[in-house]
Amino acid sequence: MNKIFKGLILFVLLILLSACQSNDQAVVIAPESIDIITKESSSKELDDFVLQENQGLSVAIMVDNFKDSRPLSGISDAKIVYEAPVEGGITRLLMLFQFNSLPDKIGPVRSARPYFIDWADEYEALFIHAGGSPIALANIKQDIYSIYDLNEISSNGNYFWRDWQRQEPHNLYISANSIENFVVNENIDKEIKQEFMSWKFNDNLQPDSVNEDFFYDSNDATYALRIDYKEPVVWEFNNDIGGYLRYQNNDIFLSDSDEQIVVKNIVVQKTDMVVFDEIGRKRIKTVGSGDAVVFQHNNIIQATWKKEKDLDRTRFYNKKSQEEIEFAPGLIWIEIVSNNHELMY
Repeated sequence: MNKIFKGLILFVLLILLSACQSNDQAVVIAPESIDIITKESSSKELDDFVLQENQGLSVAIMVDNFKDSRPLSGISDAKIVYEAPVEGGITRLLMLFQFNSLPDKIGPVRSARPYFIDWADEYEALFIHAGGSPIALANIKQDIYSIYDLNEISSNGNYFWRDWQRQEPHNLYISANSIENFVVNENIDKEIKQEFMSWKFNDNLQPDSVNEDFFYDSNDATYALRIDYKEPVVWEFNNDIGGYLRYQNNDIFLSDSDEQIVVKNIVVQKTDMVVFDEIGRKRIKTVGSGDAVVFQHNNIIQATWKKEKDLDRTRFYNKKSQEEIEFAPGLIWIEIVSNNHELMY
């Protein structure tokens, strides 16, 4: 009887151990494989899993970046961030999220410009904003985009809220719960469109040695890039964490949870910019081609960008090899500058 009892215990332990190993495998594989915005698996098995267990539609949110708006909320959870100048040389951000990994608080939410909608359109995203320039709003009204629209300055203002510890207009926010309610109430398709083509990603990218022509050492960090927007942006590569740390206006760029933003990839996309009115509004070319510079793992890649038509995904290519750029999995920050903007790197 004792031997039978011991045998049963051993049998149960073996089953539990097997289950634990199986669960461990699921925990490791699944989260890495289903983030299709910023990581594309090379494994057929995992690619099939992406289509079966998708994370939902993309969510693109216009976010303030004026000094009075910082620290920003939700930025640590963004998958891709586009930064481009608006009137007066200040910049705004377009933060890309996936629907089922939205942070609790995002903002401050600000108004749209046409070029930001062009980028959101590449993802057929839910586009969230608070008003916009006349052209941006007219284009949305004419339904020329493949986006879902959530505009605070409309009958949908109840999905947003203001933090009165800050001054307007730098105090408008939206929450994951509000976005989820809007999607349900408007019966928006939450499924990823299977034809979405991710950029290329490579888990095995390794840093090169520092190129003394481009870098200098500063303590544990390496100065990588400076962009002279009206509020200058500096990126430093930190060898210990294997990523780029952001500074703006000589301040550490923090989230509202006091996390310094760490970026695995920076893309500087050069394009045509024209100021076309007395307010200083800009036309920024988003379809066509041009030069780019890609920073990743302490490397600098001279590159080009190409987007043949609306709704196409902007793609980046190594200028020397002509091959499409492979990104390191993780946050991608895309800096938009004019063709005559002088970069320091």
